[in-house]
Amino acid sequence: MTSRSGGRVLVVDDHELVRSLIVDVLEEAGLDVLAAESGPTALELVAEHGKDIGCIVQDMSMPGMSGPETIEKTLGILPNARIIVLSVDDEATVRSQLVDAPIRACLEKPCDTDRLVDLVQQTVESD
Repeated sequence: MTSRSGGRVLVVDDHELVRSLIVDVLEEAGLDVLAAESGPTALELVAEHGKDIGCIVQDMSMPGMSGPETIEKTLGILPNARIIVLSVDDEATVRSQLVDAPIRACLEKPCDTDRLVDLVQQTVESD
């Protein structure tokens, strides 16, 4: 699917099964999706496709470059990035780790896929 400018979604999760499930669910909803298994890969994709990325779905707990570090570096490349965080922790814990980051939403894993799709579509369509 060819997406309008800013309509692409970047999914960042180190667990292949989780990442694949999220990508499949979002593509079934008609979204154009990129996927990254690590922070460094995500940053490469942000640098390459930044203007086309309307939403980033970011896992918080990843080996190597953590979710918070990936978010910080992403915002250095794409200051207006629209980020939805996925975490096994509750929202208060996540937000305490990302005090200055402009996070659109936090979803606790495992999350309801319909809610995730709704949030991503709202985020992509927002200005």
